[in-house]
Amino acid sequence: MPVTKKKSASKSSPKSRCINEYVEWAYIPDVGRGVIATKNAKKGTVLERSPVIVAPAKDYKAKHGKMTVIDNYLLTWPEKNEHSEYAAGLGYLMLYNHADEPNAEFRYLFKRREIEMVALRAIKKGEEITHD
Repeated sequence: MPVTKKKSASKSSPKSRCINEYVEWAYIPDVGRGVIATKNAKKGTVLERSPVIVAPAKDYKAKHGKMTVIDNYLLTWPEKNEHSEYAAGLGYLMLYNHADEPNAEFRYLFKRREIEMVALRAIKKGEEITHD
């Protein structure tokens, strides 16, 4: 079956919500999975914007009575208060590693149910992107 070309987007079409031209996941030595920069980024650059699935914290312990391996990758969703809800990040959100001196931070877009990863300083191509 031939591939048909998509018609160009009209002005009323929504823009892409996922910004990922700056990042890709990789295996980081002695750490495991992580996210690295695919090109240089200036301070303030939105490296990624992805949707999240938000649920009450009690839902994560309700089924098994304890946290699971997947739960270790959940992100706090501080819309109401710090630990009442968690978010399962889509895109690469759950793969960013922690660091004492991070080079990026999460920016929560509560109404849109999205999280952005934003550069705290200039980041070089190939550098691991981390948060605190």
